[in-house]
Amino acid sequence: MTVRSGMAWILPLILLASSSFFSASVIRERSQTARESNARAQSGGLLQEIGRRPAFALGFRNFLADMQWMEAVQVAGSRRMNGADYDRLDVLVRTVNNFDPRFVVPYLLGGLVLGDSARHGTEAWK
Repeated sequence: MTVRSGMAWILPLILLASSSFFSASVIRERSQTARESNARAQSGGLLQEIGRRPAFALGFRNFLADMQWMEAVQVAGSRRMNGADYDRLDVLVRTVNNFDPRFVVPYLLGGLVLGDSARHGTEAWK
């Protein structure tokens, strides 16, 4: 009877240990993915760097603004946005506005969507 009751405790302990191991690996992977996406949002890319100096667009300012606008719409269209998505959208809207300051819709999108983020709410109206 004691051997059998001892075996009854071992199986749940093994299951608990394995589930905690897998949960820890999932949490580690998600945090690493979040850090990488945040780093990508901060670094931007070639178009964001060109957007800081629109004269380097070589006459393609409207085209490059449209490319960045399409990416901003895709980021803003996700159902659940996290902090990295708001950071990315902020960078994209600013880049679109640098390329084409008379394009009004990115100002509206930035004000509406970025206003939902507590961290970006003060920047949304600028």
